Amino acid sequence: MDGLLLSLITIATTAVNMLAGVTFVSFICWAAKTGFSIWALYFFMKRFASLGRGESVFGYGVMVCLFSSIVCAVFSYAAYRWLFPDTIVEALDAARGILQQQNSPDEAFDALNMIEDNAPQLACASALIWGSLIGIIFSAILCRPASSFNEISADDGEEEL
Repeated sequence: MDGLLLSLITIATTAVNMLAGVTFVSFICWAAKTGFSIWALYFFMKRFASLGRGESVFGYGVMVCLFSSIVCAVFSYAAYRWLFPDTIVEALDAARGILQQQNSPDEAFDALNMIEDNAPQLACASALIWGSLIGIIFSAILCRPASSFNEISADDGEEEL
């Protein structure tokens, strides 16, 4: 459930970003998504540590992020295939314009056509890989503070007795 909640942060901000286009709103969405996702992951890991099951907080964080990455990857595929297909077309048209100005070889245009044909699959794979890697990194960074939260609260309880 925590992974689904974590993925909803990314899905909501990405949808707003796609609807708004490339503006200052996109930077605000990115900053909100990043900050709130890190905070939510820390919150989920801290809550898991407070249960005191003796299981790895890092492992839990990785599982939450992996599930979130899978949901976000599926959303990326759906977004570029059915929900916002014009986003890819607009971006690649801008890239084609730049390539034409630079008198680029035909292979560059062929590569753009290949990307356009496979954009949803590429977005899905890159979202899965990127989300998983970032999840592992932030789980490693946050596992110590989240775990120590449980140790501090346990130590405080022992001192009062």
